[in-house]
Amino acid sequence: MWPPKVRLTVPKKTRKANPGSQPFPNPSNDHPARFTAAGCFFLPARWFWMRGNDFDLVAISCCSRLRNRSKTAGLTFCRCCKMMSDLSFLSFLMTRSVFVTALLSLGLLYSAKAELPASTKVGEFHAGCQAYSFRLFTVVEALEKIAAAGGKTVEFFPGQKLSKDNEAKFDHNSTPEMRQIVKDRLKALGLTAYGYGVVKLNNNEAEQRQIFDFAKDMGVQVVVSEPAEDSFDLIEKIVKEYDIKMAIHNHPKRPLDRAYRYWDPEYVLSVVKDRDARMGACADLGHWVRSGVKPVDAIRILKGRIFDSHVKDLTEFGNPKAHDMIWGTGQTDIPAALNAFAEGGFYGPLHAEYEHNWETNVDDITQCLTWLKNFKITKATK
Repeated sequence: MWPPKVRLTVPKKTRKANPGSQPFPNPSNDHPARFTAAGCFFLPARWFWMRGNDFDLVAISCCSRLRNRSKTAGLTFCRCCKMMSDLSFLSFLMTRSVFVTALLSLGLLYSAKAELPASTKVGEFHAGCQAYSFRLFTVVEALEKIAAAGGKTVEFFPGQKLSKDNEAKFDHNSTPEMRQIVKDRLKALGLTAYGYGVVKLNNNEAEQRQIFDFAKDMGVQVVVSEPAEDSFDLIEKIVKEYDIKMAIHNHPKRPLDRAYRYWDPEYVLSVVKDRDARMGACADLGHWVRSGVKPVDAIRILKGRIFDSHVKDLTEFGNPKAHDMIWGTGQTDIPAALNAFAEGGFYGPLHAEYEHNWETNVDDITQCLTWLKNFKITKATK
């Protein structure tokens, strides 16, 4: 849950103030200290026993998982905790609120990275399909085709017909019975629901809650949107409450509509960079190519704020009418884009959104995901 829980207790007995001679107290007894962040469970590698004015503090210096994810962050935290063992430095960390603030300032912030099981990986990236690739079919048929192509994750889009037997539209207005049908098919096919979009987020709390309630019920981790520009304060409130990410999607540049700016990664960054860490981008590589934006440049601009990607390898650069090709054979430069993703710490999910050969594209998507399975990350070209 967010915010992280930190619990400090006043001991019944006064302890000696020598940190070097004190055994570490049992966290389950009179000195519990707990820190959790969404999806992260820190296993202590070193503990420091510290004494304040009228109560004792227990701090976790670092953990194996933190070190594995970020050596710099792990070492920084260790050094800072060593500093905190000095009582002169500890003197101003004697209240719960200040201590929590100190932990957060050390970089133990909410992690917006995808928390997906290893079973959703295709090679070195988590990957699957945007169901829009199969927009001519029903949701149930689309799930079967995604599994047949080798996909592991699914991003739904609003308005697709549920099944041949039930032509009702599957979206955030769907009934619990409709949702259960989809959940059952996901489970049977070994697929993981990850995203929902592109869906409009207006500055209307009831509407947004309906969308995020649907996402929560379906186990979706990110809502993909091109939000109304007056809705970001409300979105920030909602993502904090639901602990579900919002990713801004980019369609191609519109020469006749200068008000549309989500094609520009600089603009997308400008609207999320000072907001909650759960607000970021869905990187549509093909639409950047259609807009004349090099995906590698855009990925580096949005580093740390990419939660999802619609992957397309197109026939031409800068042509809005360019169409999909098998990954690795077009002008998107997929290898460089994937290396840039890895450079920024993003390992998917990558969602194939294949908008060509609509009726027979399962084989094309299979080839794309097979290419991905064999792809090996190398240092991105500078």
